[in-house]
Parts: sequence; structure tokens; C-alpha cells
Amino acid sequence: MITSLELPNQYIQGPDALKTHMIDKIKKFGHNAFMLCETAVLDTAVDAERDAVDACVKITKALFNGVCTEEESERVFTAAAAASPDCIVGIGGEELLDTAKVVAGQLNLPVIIVPVPVASESSCSNISILYNSRGEVKTYVLLEKNPDVIIVDTKMVAESPSRYLVAAMGCALPALFEAESFRKTGTPKINGFLSPATAYRLGWLCYDTLLDYGLQAKQDNDANQITDSLESVLEASTLLSGVCFSNSGMMVPHTIYNGLTSLAETRSAYHGEKLAISTLATLYLQGEPAEIVNDIFAFCESVGLPVTLDDIGIMDTSDACIRHVAENVCARGIFVQNELIALFPDAVTQALRQVQQEGWRRKLNKKCV
Repeated sequence: MITSLELPNQYIQGPDALKTHMIDKIKKFGHNAFMLCETAVLDTAVDAERDAVDACVKITKALFNGVCTEEESERVFTAAAAASPDCIVGIGGEELLDTAKVVAGQLNLPVIIVPVPVASESSCSNISILYNSRGEVKTYVLLEKNPDVIIVDTKMVAESPSRYLVAAMGCALPALFEAESFRKTGTPKINGFLSPATAYRLGWLCYDTLLDYGLQAKQDNDANQITDSLESVLEASTLLSGVCFSNSGMMVPHTIYNGLTSLAETRSAYHGEKLAISTLATLYLQGEPAEIVNDIFAFCESVGLPVTLDDIGIMDTSDACIRHVAENVCARGIFVQNELIALFPDAVTQALRQVQQEGWRRKLNKKCV
């Protein structure tokens, strides 16, 4: 079997990177851009339009409806096609960026990704998640290529609530463990190629960066300061995890995440917050060493990622409820045919119960200190 490596064409990161680079990047593709943005970043989009006029670039702006569904992708596709653009620009959160990537692929156009207020692995990856109208994962779309340009403005990140940064770290947390599963099992990626060793090594670099600099980056974000720690964690949660994700794929953590999205009570939890719980459960399912389990729990506690089901909105943690969660997970287990462990409701129930017990044990110990 042959390996393949998929990469974004260009990754730009730094203070004011959006203002100083976006228009120039649009002009590399032409003079007519279609921009998908969210209400929360309208001021940013208006500033970009103003800069575009000065540079003789036309921007057609459209607002995102909030969820990356097939219907929303079709709506945006129709609007974008009518504008006859030279490129697609997405400014916003994960689901908006996934929509922009899908539409760009359908139109065979370059895509410029501007993650706001913070970046995660979806910004760099060649995969988009489609949800249904209830916010449940419906399917994953493999795109022909990774984004052409990613622009991460660290000033905008530093000025945003740190919960976004913490959630991005949660998104990056399973990268190593999923890459390791692909390496050990020899499972092909979605595109049929084997995962390269580079993906596994990037997974380790991402993991080490999160654990070494995550807490400091969160504290710097709280203080609205741009520091080396913040820059390092942003690069890890965006570029390293995104390339790792594109070149290995989804195993047990994303399967558990799929099941969690089917529960209405988890809707207020961010993608990365649910993936943190999914990763913790995976550690137990795969029998990871106690040292690794302790490291991940300690990391999640330090930065404020969830460590119990209560933290993502599941307040009823009775045996029956946890079993219901596990059954939802296994019903959506479309990415684990070749996993190292068998994914059955009993095993997932036990793993989720272990997460809940260990998370609460740590919380109670903190209260007693």
C-alpha cells in the first residue's frame, strides 16, 4: 500500500495577519472574492471590504446560518456561484470554515481560511463535518485538497475569550492517539492511502506542545497577551493537528464525539470540549498506561477542559443514561472497523463510567485540599 501526504499550500500566523495579508492573497487568485462570514465578525468583514476597494478587489459578502448542514452548503453554493468569484474566503468558526471548504470544492475554487475567534484542526484539514439540523454529526466529507491559504491572526485570538482557545486545544488532543491507531493497525485513510510516518510524528509534536505550553497560553490569553506560548499552542492546535488529522483520520475519539452530538444536552458544549471527554474515554478503551491517563486528565484540569460528563451538559449520569450514550456511540461507529479494540456498548459504557469516576475523584480531591 502507498502512503500519501496532504498539506495546505500556505499557513500564515501572527498579529494583524488578516489585515496585512488577506487582500494580497485574494489578488493571487484574481480580483473577485466570495466571503462567507458570521454576524460576530461583521466588523472584520467590513474592514476587509474597505481594504479590498482600495486594492481594486471586489468582495461579495454572505452571512452564515450557523450550522454546517447539506442545506446550508447548498444555499451558500448557490450564492457563491451567482457571484462568479475567483476564490472563496471563510471568516469565522469551525462550522463556517467547513462550509466554505465544501463550497470551494464544489466550485473547484481556491479557498482562504480565516479562523475567528480561534483556530482549530478544521482550519487546515481536507475534511469537513456535515451535521443535521439538530446538530448531530451526519457525515464527513473528504475534500480534494487542503485549504490554499490559512491566516491566523494572533491579535484577534488574544482579544477573544480563552474558552475558544481551550476548546481548540481539546480539538487537537486526540490527534496523536488517532494517528497512533492508524500506524499500529495499518488502516488506510479515507482517500485509500496509508498514513505517512510524518502524521504520527506531528501528532507527538502537537501533544508535547499542548502539554508543555497549554496552561501558559491559556493564562496569556486571559491577560490578552500575545506570547511565544500562545503562538506555539495556536500553531499546534491549527497546523500540527490539522495536518495530522488530514493524514491519519478519525478513530475512536471522533466516534465517541459523533455519539455525544446525538444528545441534546451536549449542544452547548463546544466541539473541542466534547472531544476532550471522547479522548479521555478512548484512553481507557485502549488501555493506555496510567501515566498517560494521568497526564491528559491533569492537562484538561489545568486549562479548563471537561473531565466529567456533567461538564458537557450530561447531568443524568446514572448507569442507564451512560449506557444510552454508549449505544449512541456504537451506532455511529463508522470509523473504527480496523481499530485495535472492539467498540461495543459494554466497553464504551465502562470507559465513560471510568472517566466520570476519575473526573469526580479529582474534583473532590481539589475541594479537600
